[in-house]
Amino acid sequence: MGFDLNLQYFGGRGARYEYARDLIGQYSLSDITDSKDKIVDFFSAMDRIKGVTLDFEENKIRVSKDANRQATELADELVDRMVDRNPQMEQDYKDLRRLLSGTYTISDKDRSNIPDFGRYVRSSDNFLKIGRRGMSLDSKYQELAELYPGYFNAYEVTNPAEQLQDINRVLGQLKSYSSSSLNLSADERREAVRELKNDIIKSYATIMNRRRYA
Repeated sequence: MGFDLNLQYFGGRGARYEYARDLIGQYSLSDITDSKDKIVDFFSAMDRIKGVTLDFEENKIRVSKDANRQATELADELVDRMVDRNPQMEQDYKDLRRLLSGTYTISDKDRSNIPDFGRYVRSSDNFLKIGRRGMSLDSKYQELAELYPGYFNAYEVTNPAEQLQDINRVLGQLKSYSSSSLNLSADERREAVRELKNDIIKSYATIMNRRRYA
């Protein structure tokens, strides 16, 4: 199996981890760390088995059957991690998490408005650190309402317990909606696997080509 030896599309920025990150960004893959590690592991495997070679006389990338199989299996796994990202929601989520760093305090009276308050703040539904000492949640909520009026309403949500739940609601939605799985048809999925497999191989070939001039 072979490809035309045309590597310019993949730039030339170097190391295996950089090319893995490029592929993750190009295909909007989730599970970023694990996806990156799997791509780098494939590159390392190709180093060991010499499954991809550069034929400059024929201007081809030569791929062994074993290398093609491994690349196909990897692409088949990674395609299921392709997501449809919403950059604005991703950025809003990151910005809000940064703004909400630190510890916040809520009075015992306000805590009583949430059944089993201790369990709630320890659950995955809660994104904030709550303690006996800390910043005023009400003051922070007023700030958020000014900065993000589309998400928070300080006139309607006035009780600190409700404010905590509202903040968690917004963060939970932003986290969920910032990326969603692609609903690919069978034909679309096969084409995505083929394209991703080819790009994984071409990325490794580019790494090999750069080594020649290092």
